[in-house]
Amino acid sequence: MAKHIKAKIFKKNGLIYGFDIKDHGDPIVCSGVSVLTMNTVNSLEALLGVEPYAEIDDSGEIYFTVSEYRDDKVQLLLKTLELGLRSIEEEYSDDIKVSEEVQR
Repeated sequence: MAKHIKAKIFKKNGLIYGFDIKDHGDPIVCSGVSVLTMNTVNSLEALLGVEPYAEIDDSGEIYFTVSEYRDDKVQLLLKTLELGLRSIEEEYSDDIKVSEEVQR
């Protein structure tokens, strides 16, 4: 079975508060996912002044959460990332799987 990117979206009370993206697949898909993810983290910091908790390890896994997730602008950026990941999944379903982890 070929490897694929696993993107998990963390949600609480219907709001996104983070992501975990790991593994690799097609280099083009991996590159697109990396750009979307890093742009979101950078935009949270540079445009909104939000300091997400982020871990990026040597394997390329990106894990991040935001404590200010209830803010409308933060949600806009996080939902934009989710939309981008799901759009990539629609086109390249063999290379990326997007799932949700809902916290009660």
